[in-house]
This record gives sequence, C-alpha cells and structure tokens, in this order.
Amino acid sequence: MKEDSKKNKVWIAAGTTEGRILAEYCRENRIPAVASVVSSYGEQLIEEGESLTVHTGAMDAEQMERFIQEERIDLVMDATHPYAQEASRNIRQAAKNRQVEYLRCLRGQEEAEPFCDKGEGGISADSFKGVGVFYVASVEEAVRMLEGTEGNVFLTTGSKELAAFSALSGFLERAYARVLPGRESLELCLQAGLSGKHIICMQGPFSRDLNMAMLKSVQARWMVTKEAGKAGGFAEKMEAARELGISVIVIGRPKEESGLSIAACKARLKERICVPDICRVALIGAGMGTVDGMTGEARKRVAQSQVVFGAKRLLNSFSSLCEGKMTVPAYRTDVIVQWLKEHPDVTDAVVLYSGDVGFYSGAAGFFALKEDGAERKDTEACEVAHEQTMQQKGKKQGGRSLQVDVIPGISSLVYFCAKCRVSWETVRAVSFHGRENDLEELIKSGKTCFLLLDRQHTPDVICRKLCEMGSGDRFVSAGENLSYPHERILSKKAKEMAEERFEGLSVMLLYGK
Repeated sequence: MKEDSKKNKVWIAAGTTEGRILAEYCRENRIPAVASVVSSYGEQLIEEGESLTVHTGAMDAEQMERFIQEERIDLVMDATHPYAQEASRNIRQAAKNRQVEYLRCLRGQEEAEPFCDKGEGGISADSFKGVGVFYVASVEEAVRMLEGTEGNVFLTTGSKELAAFSALSGFLERAYARVLPGRESLELCLQAGLSGKHIICMQGPFSRDLNMAMLKSVQARWMVTKEAGKAGGFAEKMEAARELGISVIVIGRPKEESGLSIAACKARLKERICVPDICRVALIGAGMGTVDGMTGEARKRVAQSQVVFGAKRLLNSFSSLCEGKMTVPAYRTDVIVQWLKEHPDVTDAVVLYSGDVGFYSGAAGFFALKEDGAERKDTEACEVAHEQTMQQKGKKQGGRSLQVDVIPGISSLVYFCAKCRVSWETVRAVSFHGRENDLEELIKSGKTCFLLLDRQHTPDVICRKLCEMGSGDRFVSAGENLSYPHERILSKKAKEMAEERFEGLSVMLLYGK
C-alpha cells in the first residue's frame, strides 16, 4: 500500500550518490517523495518504499513542470551531478514557474590542490615524475590539449562526453572509457566508435589500487577526469596516477550558485517528518529457525523494519537478517506494546515467532488485544475480517494505533510431517510445551498425534512414560534441531526411543493404530 498519493511530496532529482542518500532518507523516514533518474541503471540503485517512488527517464523543462504539478510537489531537491548544468537550470526554472521551493544539494568539493599547485595556464607548477596535472574548463579544451600528445588515454568523465572526445585524432586506438554498467552508457560508447577492450563498464567506488590496475592494463599515458569530489572517487584516481607517473587532465567543476550540503538537506527533510499515531507491527512466523526457511515476504518485512522483537534464541538465529537494526529480546505482547508506547519514533516493527504465528504461538496475545475498550470476541473478529483487514483497522494501544500484519511461516507440525511423509490434515496436534497433557488419553484415541515438546518433556521422557503404560511397542518418530545443519530425525519403537537422549526443543509423532 503506497503512501497517500494526494499528499504533497518532495522531488529529489537524483542521479548522484547524494541523490540516492536523500531518497533513502525519505524512504526510511516515510517522507512522501519521488526520486527521478535518467537511466534504467540509475533506477536499479534506488529502492522504492511505501513513501518513495522512482521516476525513470529524461525530462525537458516543460515535462518537469507537468511532473511537479501531477506529483503534487511542494519541495524540489536538486541532487544532479555538478556538471549537469543544463539539467539543473531546467529544474530550477520549472520549480520557479510552478512556484515551489527549490534547494540545490552541493557535492563536497575535493579539489586537486593536495596533489599539485595550479600554475600559469592551468598547468601544475609542481610536476611529479616529469609529468603533470593540467586544468581545463571543458571537454573541448581537454581534446585540444591531447592533440599532439602520444600514448593511450583513460577517460573517466562519463559516457555522455564521449561524442566530444571522438574528435581526438586516433581516438579509436588511444581512448579507453570507463563508464557505468548500463545499457545507455554502452550504447553511447558504441555510438562514439569504441568497442571491445576499449570499453570498461563498472560501478564505483574504485580504490587507488583498482585504479592503478586499470591504468596499467590499458597502458595509459594520460587520464582525463572531472573534479567530482569524494563521492566520485577523485582522490583515489589522482593518487593512482601519481603512483604510476601518468599525466592527468582535470576538467574543472562549473561554478555553482549557493546550495546546501547533504547534511543540511537532511535537516531540511527532517522538518517534514511527523511522528504518525500509527505503528505497523508485523507478526512473522519465522519457520524452523533459519533464514532460508523464512518466506520471501517475511524477509522483506524484516528488511523494511526499524526494530525486531523476538526471543533471544530467534534473534541470534536471524542475526544476519537483523544486521544494522535495533533488536529487542522480547516476545510478550504487553512488553512489546509498552516498548512501542515509549518509542513513538518507531513506526515499523516486526515480531519474530518460531514456526507459524497460528500454531501455539505468542502472537495470540496480539490477536486478543483490547479494541475500543472491550475484549475482542471471536464472532466480532470474523465480522471484522469480512469488512476490513486487520492491517486497515488497527488497534489503539497507549495512544497509538497498531496496524497489525500477520505473515505466516512454516510450523514444526507441517515441516516434521513432511519429513516423515505423513499427511498432517488428520493429525491431532498437542502441545507439551510448558503444559501437561493426558498421554494415556492420546493413546486411547487411536489417532496419530503430533507432540510439541519442551526441555522437560523430551522424546525419551515421553517414550519412557509410554513404556510404563505398556505401549513400548508403539511406533514413534522424533525430531530435534529441525532445519538446522545438525537436524536429527529418528523413527523407531517407543521402547527403543527411550534409550536415546535429546538436547532440548523437539517434536514427536505418536502414530495411531
């Protein structure tokens, strides 16, 4: 369910690292926004969310104005590349014509001064190893400087500049272009006449050593780059060239009007965050305890969440999935609700339950939450399920509405019966997990019973009781550490199973006659 499309949005003109960072900030904080990119490759780098959509494709000034109107934009953040001057002019003018606020996100400038001093005519005054760093104002000036020189040229200025570089004498033999790994970039390389080993399609950032390896591989005598700052890996390129004694032509960054740093842009976006009175809580059946055993939907919800609740054992089992997230070792409903009440900034949480949420699960506590001051009755629940989903209705707890989603998982019953080749629709499910049951009554029923056990009621303990009841010849199956690498499943008579030893949480099938 996407954020209400009628709300005013932020338009992030992306295409740079800064643009992707701002888009991610909007997605994580549920700030209604739309990020625009020119290429399909750029689209792949931005993950959509409930509040964030991605628009792909170039727009002219007129199309930008329509875009602002149709998307209900009231704030434009221009995070396009520092060298994309025409795009910035069009964005700024479109915002002005539609009378919406425009902010320019500036890339931190990391000039080449640490590597050399600009001398007369833009030539470095401090040459290293007999070669130099040269400053020019445009691609055309870089081409003119390269004329009359010898040696291969490593171009790191982007695919859109290749048409201008193709005017260089011997371009097809001398030039090697490193471009983004997208179809659009490759097509521009081919249009410029480059092919084969003269095209390097890779996504940065590139380390100094990797830059050195590429420069060596193409036997470069020259490198052409833009003053792209830290995000563009400018320092690493300059260091690699210095180490190898390669001359560098730097196309100077166009002078920009005033703008904001990425930190200031985030601060501006933060003003748009309003803590909602709704917190989404996903009750997730985590399966047997491994990431591979979870459903794709469950993994996606964990990835989108801000905080993950669950028993310590589960949180440890899913530590790789919860990396970078807040984890809270709690599974009781009242504890979780109180925690969410005390942390109003949290708007998306998940609770991990072992197995399935509908099979002897702690999720039952959420199902029974009080709603509108009265305990929810089963009949009322059925009526609500037909009229509205639980996700849409929500439950008011501590001044906040909990929007509860239920994501089922694979229960131990389903898993173990599948392993034992037993159709579980006729199996009677009984829990000995923290409770007592009449084992003699189960034997007399004649049905195949599935037993959910705990550390006090292990398969060997149950089987010794069966032997005391004269049912030692009853055939049983027992399993422990289900789905883990050290999973163990045994099938034998109860009197034989009584001699086995089991570590902890386990299950059994007590076969009927």
